[in-house]
Amino acid sequence: MATTDTLETCDPSGILGLRDELYAIKQAARHGISQSCIGGNDIAWNTWVPFCHSLHQDPWLQHIEDPLPLLQIYAARYCVGTLAPSGSPVKARTVEAALRAVGQTYTALGYSDPRLQHSGKLDFRLQQQLQFYKKADPPPHRVKPIPLQIIHHAISLCYQAATPSTDTIAHMLILGFFFLLRPGEYAYTDNEDAAPFRLCDFHLIHNNV
Repeated sequence: MATTDTLETCDPSGILGLRDELYAIKQAARHGISQSCIGGNDIAWNTWVPFCHSLHQDPWLQHIEDPLPLLQIYAARYCVGTLAPSGSPVKARTVEAALRAVGQTYTALGYSDPRLQHSGKLDFRLQQQLQFYKKADPPPHRVKPIPLQIIHHAISLCYQAATPSTDTIAHMLILGFFFLLRPGEYAYTDNEDAAPFRLCDFHLIHNNV
């Protein structure tokens, strides 16, 4: 390993102390991320190692000139659930996270990330593969916003009561609906149910006029 090779060049009398320091540094770096990320990284690496062994390949990819096909097979099996902890098919984002965890394990030990090109960008082959998985993912379950007529009716009832508290409730309904629940209407979209706001959609009312 790269760290071991580096320590071998140091003064033998201080190697044990340096090893302890490096271990403490690695532990600090490890706990610098969330516990969920730590668990996810460990799971990915613990599936990567037996996967490589099953194909009689070195998990550290030593003497493998092009490791990308191995990573692609790992990603494919992870996607269909063969390697995923759940045993069920997973979405593209989960596959991408597993590959990232494997790559970061290499970099944490001083090796280069096998997923990346020399430029630091994700290898084109993996990029295209993950893009295909994203397109194959089922659409997300989105809940349509509450009908505007209901909001309009509630606001009208509040204003008809004509008290400071009901006026405040009406204002909060407007703010909550348009500024918190429907943020997608501020951007362009092909969804016919979520057209962006236009100037003609705004109305200023003073004394019900």
